[in-house]
Amino acid sequence: MKIRWCWRCQDEMPMLDKEEFGLCRQAMKEGRGLVESEIEKRKIKSYEWMGKLPSSYERFRYFIEMYHVITGYKEMHPNAIWHHTIDQFGADCPGCKKPLRTELARYCVECGFGKEDFTSQDTLPLVERRPGLFE
Repeated sequence: MKIRWCWRCQDEMPMLDKEEFGLCRQAMKEGRGLVESEIEKRKIKSYEWMGKLPSSYERFRYFIEMYHVITGYKEMHPNAIWHHTIDQFGADCPGCKKPLRTELARYCVECGFGKEDFTSQDTLPLVERRPGLFE
């Protein structure tokens, strides 16, 4: 888990890595038992289960609960969790430090970094065009 800027939420949010997101998906299939075993594994003393969810989200209960266990953040909307994964974004922009929107971004949409040397003929992503800035 890593705190990173989320373009959809317009805020710093806890983002899951591939394994953590896989654990959330697995919890959606396996249910409460997996969430409880993760609580024990992480030695969380007093876990507060989420309250009542909207009926349309109830089938995502353990997906949401696992995200809460991993991040400590109470996110009630499963769609938000689906896009809070690190690998959906690119590297951090050298200019504004927010993540590029994708790994293939040709410039930063927040501050415009990389746009100055971007031409229509140059289709390389910014991290390939200027790799020294991302080491």
